[in-house]
Amino acid sequence: MGAGHSVHSQGFSQRELDEYRELTYLTEPEIFHAFRTFSALSPDEIKHDREYRVPKHIMLTLPQLRTNPFRERLCKVFSSSEEEDGSMSFEDFLDMCSVFSRHAPKMVKVDAAFKVYDFNDDDLICREDLRKVVEAICGEKRVWSEGHLERIIDKFFKEADMDDDNELNYSEFENVIEKAPDFVQSFQFRI
Repeated sequence: MGAGHSVHSQGFSQRELDEYRELTYLTEPEIFHAFRTFSALSPDEIKHDREYRVPKHIMLTLPQLRTNPFRERLCKVFSSSEEEDGSMSFEDFLDMCSVFSRHAPKMVKVDAAFKVYDFNDDDLICREDLRKVVEAICGEKRVWSEGHLERIIDKFFKEADMDDDNELNYSEFENVIEKAPDFVQSFQFRI
């Protein structure tokens, strides 16, 4: 068999592995590990169909997602499903793993974070998006004293909203992240 046609233990051709390495920030062992992790979610289905889309409710059983306050948004942002149901193919999962890899550049992480925090998917982070971000981090059921959450949001926008339109565009968001030295470490996990 030629190099483009050899099959590895996970069922990938050399060509597929080369493409995955080229299109992600993952090493070959990390790609194999990601596939084993993904396959364990629905082993019978994936064994028969490598293109199988794992439903969101099963994706959310992964420990890395189960404990993440943005788990629902992560599934939505990284899913390529036309039904927008949050289901993931292996390639969707690999994209997510790549962005959260320690090897991914900061700008890739910033782009993903912007999409995750943009709850209404309008390419801006508005006051309601920020409210949902704070609630996700602090717990939705947290009881805020009268006006406290609004004061946090007001203060944030006063500092970050350079054009005073009560929305952050990508450039303004990027500027906020530049001031957050721990962002890269907080936006990674291992599968």
